[in-house]
Amino acid sequence: MNIAYLAGIVDGEGNVRTAPSCYKYEYARITVTNTHKPLLDAIQKQYGGSVTQHSKAGDVNKGSGITSTKP
Repeated sequence: MNIAYLAGIVDGEGNVRTAPSCYKYEYARITVTNTHKPLLDAIQKQYGGSVTQHSKAGDVNKGSGITSTKP
C-alpha cells in the first residue's frame, strides 16, 4: 500500500488530531475507522499502530479502527 492510497483512506475515513503526552509536548494521532478489518490490518502491518474493535449497543455492524501514534 503506497502513501497516496493511505492518504485517501485517512481523508475519507479518518482524522488527524493532536493529543497531549505526559511530557511537555503534543503529538499527532491518526485514526481510521472502517468495517473492513483486513484493510486495517494491512495498514497496521505496514505503518504500525493498533487495531481495536468498537461497537454501539444494538448495532449489527461493528466498526473497527486503527490508531497510529508516533511522537
